[in-house]
Amino acid sequence: MPGVGVQQGEPLPLETAPEPPTPPIGTKEDQLTPDEVQLSKALSKLLRHDAISMNVAISQEGWVLVSDALEFINRKRPRQPYSEENVVRVVTGNDKQRFALRERGDGRSELRANQGHSMLSISVDMVPTPTPTPTPLPLSLPLAELYP
Repeated sequence: MPGVGVQQGEPLPLETAPEPPTPPIGTKEDQLTPDEVQLSKALSKLLRHDAISMNVAISQEGWVLVSDALEFINRKRPRQPYSEENVVRVVTGNDKQRFALRERGDGRSELRANQGHSMLSISVDMVPTPTPTPTPLPLSLPLAELYP
């Protein structure tokens, strides 16, 4: 007996697989679009090595206005410019925490590379993560017996 609701000689309807879920904005660079990976590379080069030589204003702590960084990078992409939203995705989508993003008091956003600067006047003040101190082991023997 042919499929229910199908006339003899007609092809059976194909079941379609459900669409795979759209991956969330994650913590891995491989979840960024290819354009955003290129933006990440361009930002890294600008913020770590080229800002001073390319006359992009950068503070001694490595902060650059997002608008200035985008203006510089988008000169090479006039037809499809990157947006601040792309920058946010690059910063939040990078599991190695290559970049930091903050908002200034005037509402403008700043961006910096967290490490690897080759510009001598840039000093990123990173706060070290405390490492736990191992608990000392009790000694059951006097030190003189351990070190004759």
